[in-house]
Amino acid sequence: MQLKYLTKKDAKNVAVWSRIGVFLIQLLANVVPDYQGDAFQPVVSPAVGWIDVVIRAALDGFHKWDAQYFTYIAEHGYVEESTFAFFPMLPMSCHGIGAVLTSVTNIFSFHTCCLLAAFCLNTFLFIEAAAAVYDLTLLIYKDKTFAFLASMCFSFNPSSIFFSSCYSETMFAFFSFKGLVAAEKRKMFQSSLWFVFASCTRSNGTVNAGFIAYYSLKHFLNMKHTGFHVIIYFLKTFMHCVMICIPFCLFNYYGYVKFCNGKMEENLLNNNSPEIPAWCNKPIPSIYNHIQQHHWGLGLFAYYKWNKIPNFILALPVVIITVKGVYEYLERRKGEILYLGLPFRNLKNPVIQAKSAFFASQSIFCYICHLVFLVTFSLCFMHVEVTTRMVMSGSPLPYWFVASYLYSCVDQMNVTWDSWAKLSKPTKYLVVYFCSYFVTGIVLHVNFLPWT
Repeated sequence: MQLKYLTKKDAKNVAVWSRIGVFLIQLLANVVPDYQGDAFQPVVSPAVGWIDVVIRAALDGFHKWDAQYFTYIAEHGYVEESTFAFFPMLPMSCHGIGAVLTSVTNIFSFHTCCLLAAFCLNTFLFIEAAAAVYDLTLLIYKDKTFAFLASMCFSFNPSSIFFSSCYSETMFAFFSFKGLVAAEKRKMFQSSLWFVFASCTRSNGTVNAGFIAYYSLKHFLNMKHTGFHVIIYFLKTFMHCVMICIPFCLFNYYGYVKFCNGKMEENLLNNNSPEIPAWCNKPIPSIYNHIQQHHWGLGLFAYYKWNKIPNFILALPVVIITVKGVYEYLERRKGEILYLGLPFRNLKNPVIQAKSAFFASQSIFCYICHLVFLVTFSLCFMHVEVTTRMVMSGSPLPYWFVASYLYSCVDQMNVTWDSWAKLSKPTKYLVVYFCSYFVTGIVLHVNFLPWT
């Protein structure tokens, strides 16, 4: 096949094949007995028949680690304090789909219906997210070959197992990339709605409010507004940003009502002393922050321990890709640093001689800032191994970085087994990184072994 003739349909087909590959590899890898890791493993309801047993066995590799939290929430709701580390969009969607399945058939238990719902939903949204990466890339770079390569990189990204498992990465990527596509088209209200859905899916969705603020200011500087229209414009922008932050606030409020007000009322009814969680008495009580600090041990450099060095090594490739990509971009577009990529003056796109830096041919300064923030925050405050999937689900930039190297080697040529020899050494390293993490991640994750 020739890359110059490939379309969004072909990009979606690649995404389909990648999900088939993930499913088959996890099916084979899951034959090995699970490692008895220190993880949340709730008791699940028994299977109701042989079909139920087969479905559970086929999808068991996608029900490990945090996936068990999501299915537990989908089945039982937020009954445990620790479950508030996970936002409700995915588990509630699985609950709804699972409820429909159980109402039309009695051959599946509700647990199996929720697990099946998560797998089908994530598979569908992954394919659509790959299409969104294609659309976003084409909007910015106006190059179908580059758009296809970026989408292909997404389809085989290093954290692929999490995009098929019962995790929220796929749903978050879909909402985020659709929001960015809408922002590029100057549909700010539509973009805000997509980002609201993203905020209902993961806590870092609130960061997307920065895109709304940036794009709104960028569009404003290209338009002629005067007087009252300026006030209305920025008031709309402010409201759009507030919309994106509301899900985080409501989620914390729900936790406060459940574990603070609810506990107090229960104790008063039973004539007990009012024993409520300590976090309820903080000036700004947040159950999410409490869970992150006390259940997951997160905090500034709290993860910097000698026994965590292997996890830092796991995250190192995506950090290197980020640092190198950001450096190459800023080196070629120094003028954007002072003006933040905003059209305060006519900054022309530089002529990029090296195709390996094709991603820098267009102004993507806000994406650079967003990625730097994600990586920096992950390295300072989070479990470092999560950096890879957080970046791969939240930013299109890693795919543009890698696609640029592929673009410099395979642009408008036939893709055959001989193509490997034509790749540059850095490109080979990137291909090996993506492919090795793609396969190794599946094998380790489905057997309850630590991964990104």
